[in-house]
Amino acid sequence: MTRRSQGCLMRDTAIAGLLFVLAIAGAETGIAEAQEEIEPEAIWSGAVPEAEPECVASIHLYLGNPRESGGAYGHAEVGSRRCASPELPALAGAATEPGEMSTERVRGAWVWREAVWAEDPAALIESAQAAGLSVLYIAVPIRQGAIERPDALSRLIRRANARGVAVHAVEGDPRMISGYGLEHARQRAQALAHFNAAYPRTPLSGLQYDIEPYLLDQYASAPVQTFAQWAQALAALSAAYGEPVEIVVPFWITAVPGGAAALAAAAPSATRLTVMAYRTTPEAILQAATPLLSWGDTYGVPVAVALEMGALPDETAEVYRREDSGELTLADTGEAANARLHGRTVLGREGQPAFTYSHSVTIPASRISFSGDYAALASAAEAVEPRFLDFRSYAGLVIHGLIE
Repeated sequence: MTRRSQGCLMRDTAIAGLLFVLAIAGAETGIAEAQEEIEPEAIWSGAVPEAEPECVASIHLYLGNPRESGGAYGHAEVGSRRCASPELPALAGAATEPGEMSTERVRGAWVWREAVWAEDPAALIESAQAAGLSVLYIAVPIRQGAIERPDALSRLIRRANARGVAVHAVEGDPRMISGYGLEHARQRAQALAHFNAAYPRTPLSGLQYDIEPYLLDQYASAPVQTFAQWAQALAALSAAYGEPVEIVVPFWITAVPGGAAALAAAAPSATRLTVMAYRTTPEAILQAATPLLSWGDTYGVPVAVALEMGALPDETAEVYRREDSGELTLADTGEAANARLHGRTVLGREGQPAFTYSHSVTIPASRISFSGDYAALASAAEAVEPRFLDFRSYAGLVIHGLIE
């Protein structure tokens, strides 16, 4: 082979090698572009408590409060599903036979400010009687492991009981489910128990927990674990108080990952359940409350239904419907699904369905709250209560925002 031939061969080999490298680089670029086409960078993402993304038919993406977040997206939730809702888990020995449950029906309201009951208890009791209330859930100030103004609390209970009104303490903070928050809550429960022992003639009629663990940041990515901690905390707090406690829950608890199992685990700690069925038409109230009333029949736990009277703002949500492609995708990440809003349309795929923007809606506060209209609340309650009586667990109504 001549030197010229060798030079040509080396040149051709170098060119071939360069072309090979360029081909590989091009292939990698193509792969990256294809991946970007499937999963472009999200302009917003957030967890949705849904165990089966493939079952979701629509997503509601809520706008944040413009005064707090500049109108940015706040949170997403499932708007509708195309699969049947999961059944409640079985709990051995929990089912009751007809006639076995003894249920007292109450009319209750929350009193969150100490000044309302401590400074003018007579006026509070008059207001309670005028509204037909039989139970008051009051926030009790506790400092350094002891109730502040225990004599004033005792006087309130004595006066209320004399007029046929029971007084329960209410506690609630999402941080109560673990760590220092739980230990602090245990100390508070013990302080309430010590009050009952020190004032045997005027003890509290009960203790209620409105913890709302789903408000914690951890809930979005770990709802099952969060609800499990909630159930464990309720057992610990019941033990610290020395008797079962009342538990407040959202109406959707049995429909989200970990909710039904945690509720079953919490049942032995519960003397009564209060479901926040915050809707304003009889049909919507019934629809919201029915799953928990059925749960109460099954597990032998009385269930009260809570309605909202306080002032709330309207909300705005964008509605995304399931399509082959869309601007929003929903992927299973384990305990919860992750919703991702993209800057352009992307294809859905197995395990990660796509949703396309349909329309925006204003969700009026009147859908959730009676906003001070007690006559409207009374009318709705009168219409829906006969249906509640079909459930042996039905234990009355509790009103939020009635007493400020």
